[in-house]
Amino acid sequence: MWCVQLAKKLYSCHVIGICSGPNADFVSKLGADEVIDYRTQDVPNSLLSKRPAGTKYDLYIDCVGGTEMFEHWKQLLHPSGAYITIVGDKTSRTAMGGPLTYFTYPSQVIRHIQGYLFGPRYANVILYQKSELLEQVRELAEKSDVQVVVQDVVKGILTEENHVEAWEKTKSYMVEGRVKGKIVIDIA
Repeated sequence: MWCVQLAKKLYSCHVIGICSGPNADFVSKLGADEVIDYRTQDVPNSLLSKRPAGTKYDLYIDCVGGTEMFEHWKQLLHPSGAYITIVGDKTSRTAMGGPLTYFTYPSQVIRHIQGYLFGPRYANVILYQKSELLEQVRELAEKSDVQVVVQDVVKGILTEENHVEAWEKTKSYMVEGRVKGKIVIDIA
C-alpha cells in the first residue's frame, strides 16, 4: 500500500502492482499504473513483456517473499537497479522476516554480495521508525496525498472477556495474509 502511493506521489514513478485479481481495483486506486494478477498471469514474463523497448526496471519491491523471481531478476533489473525485500526468501507468514533471515537463508548473503559488486543490488530490509520520516508520511496523509486504509479495528485484546477471540482474529489476519490496508489493534 505504502510503496505504491509513495512511489507515485513522491517520485512520480511508473508503478506496476502485483496482486490477486480481487485486489486489482484497490491497487489501481492507490496509484498503480498497471496491475498483474499473480493468480492468472506469469509474473516474470508479464513484467518482461511490459518493458518499453526492452529497457530494464529500476526497482522491484517484494512484500511477500519466496525465490521464484531470482531466475529473472537480472533480466528485469538493470545493473544499477535494486531488488528490495521486507520478507526475504521465506514463504511462511508465521516466521520472522527481515534481515534476520540472512542467517537462515545464506543464499541471500551471496545475492547481496554479488549485487553489491556487479548489480543489481539486493537487500533484505526492516522498516524502522524514524520520526522525521513518519512526520513526512503524516503530513502527506493530512494533505490527502496518500490514503491510510484501515480494514479492521480489533477491540478487546486486553480485556478478560474478549482477549481470546481478539487474539485469534488478529492471528488469522497475519497468517492468512489477505488484508487490504492495515489492521489496527485497539488497546484502550
